[in-house]
Amino acid sequence: MAAHRPFLEADSPDRRRSFLTIWSLLLVLGALGVLGISRPRPTLPDEPRLEIATTAASSLTEPSPPLHTRSQLAFIENTGQWPADVSFTARGADFSATFDSDHVALRIRRIDESGHRHVVPVDLLFVDARSDVEISGEQPLPGVHHYLLGSDSKRWRRNVPRYGKIHYEDLYDGIDLVVREGSGALQYDLLAAPGADWRSVTIATAGVTAIETTNEGGLLLITPWGPIEQGAPEAWYERPDGERAPVACRYRVVEGLRFGFEVAEEAPWPLVIDPPLEWSTLLGGSDLDWLSQITISANEEAIVAGTTASVDFPTTPGAWDVSLANPSWDVFVSRFDATGSQLLFSTFVGGTGFDYARTLEIDLDGTFVIGGWTDSADFPVTLGAYDTAINGARDAFITRLAADGSQLVFSSFFGGSEDDAIHSVALDPFGSAFVTGETRSTDLPVTVNAFDADFNGGSTDLFVAKFNVTGNQLSYSSYLGGSSFEEIDVVRLGPDGSPILAGRTWSADFPTTPGAYDTTLNGQADAFVVRFMPDLDQLLYATFIGGSLVEWADDIAISGSGQVTFAGFTESPDFPTTLLAFDRTYGGGGFLGTDGFVARLGSAGNRLVYSTYLGGSGDDFVYSIALDEQQRAIVTGMTRSVDFPTTSGSFAENAPGGNANPNGFVTRLSTDGNRCEYATYLGGQDDDFPLGLHLAADGAVIVGGYTRSADFPVTSGAFSKQHSGSYDVFVSRLRLGPTVEFFGQPLPGHLTRFEIEGAPSALTSHSAQVILSCSGTSGIRLPGGLSLPLTFDACTSLGLRLAPILQATITASGTGLTPPIFFPSSLPSGLTVHFAALFWSPQTALISAVTPPGSLVLP
Repeated sequence: MAAHRPFLEADSPDRRRSFLTIWSLLLVLGALGVLGISRPRPTLPDEPRLEIATTAASSLTEPSPPLHTRSQLAFIENTGQWPADVSFTARGADFSATFDSDHVALRIRRIDESGHRHVVPVDLLFVDARSDVEISGEQPLPGVHHYLLGSDSKRWRRNVPRYGKIHYEDLYDGIDLVVREGSGALQYDLLAAPGADWRSVTIATAGVTAIETTNEGGLLLITPWGPIEQGAPEAWYERPDGERAPVACRYRVVEGLRFGFEVAEEAPWPLVIDPPLEWSTLLGGSDLDWLSQITISANEEAIVAGTTASVDFPTTPGAWDVSLANPSWDVFVSRFDATGSQLLFSTFVGGTGFDYARTLEIDLDGTFVIGGWTDSADFPVTLGAYDTAINGARDAFITRLAADGSQLVFSSFFGGSEDDAIHSVALDPFGSAFVTGETRSTDLPVTVNAFDADFNGGSTDLFVAKFNVTGNQLSYSSYLGGSSFEEIDVVRLGPDGSPILAGRTWSADFPTTPGAYDTTLNGQADAFVVRFMPDLDQLLYATFIGGSLVEWADDIAISGSGQVTFAGFTESPDFPTTLLAFDRTYGGGGFLGTDGFVARLGSAGNRLVYSTYLGGSGDDFVYSIALDEQQRAIVTGMTRSVDFPTTSGSFAENAPGGNANPNGFVTRLSTDGNRCEYATYLGGQDDDFPLGLHLAADGAVIVGGYTRSADFPVTSGAFSKQHSGSYDVFVSRLRLGPTVEFFGQPLPGHLTRFEIEGAPSALTSHSAQVILSCSGTSGIRLPGGLSLPLTFDACTSLGLRLAPILQATITASGTGLTPPIFFPSSLPSGLTVHFAALFWSPQTALISAVTPPGSLVLP
């Protein structure tokens, strides 16, 4: 993932700014508007009769047709083609907007439950803003517009520029406004110079009948077309060194139909405020639709693959195959735009039998490689492919699909005389496809350079194979397994191009390597991680991981240094965990008795960097994992635990409906695996199964799966908000909240402190987990060993772990605490201490430093 860049830069080096960035996805908010305007608001310009360089003409009443390329939201300057009181316009999939010196006028397209289309006129006014504000276009976009309006050529305007954002200079004293695209919708950024009072920014609304804040700090807008909820904003400062210093933030209702923001503290650094659920959509027909895998393109379009029995599964004109081979189960591949509002393409792939997709990857050229298994003798294959005839009752298949979904680049069977299935594919930089799967065939095609040329026994063996970029040659093929039973779930390529596999095995003689972390089967079945040498002739390492019962590794993610972070589920109460792990206690008390786990293996495969359980008292499964820039593991999966550990202020802290039906979750662990930084449920009141996730360049998480919940959370403007069959596919884009942290350089013999403040008046007590971590050659030793005498009000006890991680739970009453932490004179030089507060109670107190963040005071 590319390194995060500041959202906006200061306009000159000598003008340092504190940036307050407000992400307002207007298609989610829907009914923002203006109240009490004394002068008439301008109407929207007439639709242009001719717009050149647009992919499709949009209107207020008809949604844009499916596109085959992303249509980027652009701001069009008024050079005389529209009334003088309009400066810029922008059009999205579900809205149009005009901008002048003091307001934004929106026209939002809605479809009610009866299918009738409506245009909702709403406005937004920045109260008491400067009247002489200038608006300018920034970030020029490719292409121009030509407006040929009427028969009078003097009114015609050619070569009208397109911009990626517009800038209101000094909208308020010392505060600029920037409006730009955010995932295809409008995004507002407020830029406050040092000393400027950003609290003066007040947004008045019309078109809504009431505004309320939620308990979590979000905003509820009541409109004539129903309530619209905006999730609690999330905020952090961007420090000069590029690091983020998170800070608590929430919406506030000022008076009447007006709102603003509350931020816990101020600092001369950029401040970012985010909504948690950016967009979420369903996809499916009237029968069963199952997602198997999700990936994203370079411009963050979500692509999904799976299996469907729905004859009315949505497809697009020009796709490879728009008809289900009835009666059949076919593979589908579908591509959304970056906002989740349109299908760019959607196609079936399959024959007259049962076709099942297990894996999907996107290549550098934009084509897609899918793999799975089929019993269709007429599964579509291409001329010259490696194998054009089915070999057994069920064969694996590998298919490369064109970037626009219109044709098969190649498609081939792979297998022996028994059952074979591809479970995972990884693409190298040259487009060659590494595939792994399971086979019952003793005559599976293998190559002369195979690591293992013979079937090993038991009911199934694994295989590892490599196809060239054109799919007409098998470059490598080998068995892998022991004398019992193996199952495989994933293959990824290491930094050196070496294939790394994970799954589970029942074989005590599964091949392991000397010096690996664990060379002995521990229970009935163990997870395994295997890493081949780049030339595939031998194993770099192979290890078991497990306890006394059953484990399964479902997914892996690989760091630049070659460390493998893997995740799955375990039935073992003695699954190996590390000393300071987030959760060292097995909690699987459900019907299957499973807990999730997340673990990291050293680059040599000889040690566990960390290992933790993840789950509650019911059944929990981790299905997919990704690593962010800080090498933090972000995982998704399914839980039946109503007490699954979630974090305060997350998108959904409690199990939907309060029941133990399968629910999705998304969790982010710290880099060291010692704490949970963010965790949320994701789903409705019925069954939800998130199976895959990917990280966007800006850190957002795109999750895909399938659901039976009619109330699965979807957003305004989604491609489909209607649950169509027994199971539907879902795709959701979430933004995970930051951990609140303060950074400081402690001095030997000095004292530092922080406050918990701003607790609601009705709150009598709350709990916060306070975590201190340090980087340096040795840990912190506090006076008193495992306890520290406390002298401040309303705190009962402070329990501490030995370094390098110190944790405490504070139970407080009232509105303020100042727990002091004393650093003894034995601190090593160059030590950095991080203070973090993670709130677990339903009500979140604001946190701020007593003195500037990181400062120290004498005892």
